[in-house]
Amino acid sequence: MGHKHEMVDWIKATPLVQRWYDKLAKRSEATAKSYVNNLYQYWRDLLSKRLPSVEAWVSEVEEQSFSRHLGVKRAWASELESYYLSRKMKRKTRLLVIECDAILCTKFISQST
Repeated sequence: MGHKHEMVDWIKATPLVQRWYDKLAKRSEATAKSYVNNLYQYWRDLLSKRLPSVEAWVSEVEEQSFSRHLGVKRAWASELESYYLSRKMKRKTRLLVIECDAILCTKFISQST
């Protein structure tokens, strides 16, 4: 199965991602596809190896955000940045993707509370 099919199936199987995608797509279908594609790759390549679901990731980030320790509070962002810094991308693209996924994560948290 190709990446695009897998991603579409993943979006449909993950209600939190589907809601976020639908909300973004109302403004721009291209932006929604780009953001979710990046999130899917991050999920597939890294997060799915240690977490059972996107919801578990959101819960983890939410829990970290309440920590009094700065290193714990920023752990999710450091992991995200490290992942994208390890990928072969142009610097400007990499920075944009990191920013987009960070925005996504904070949106997930605000929707889940």
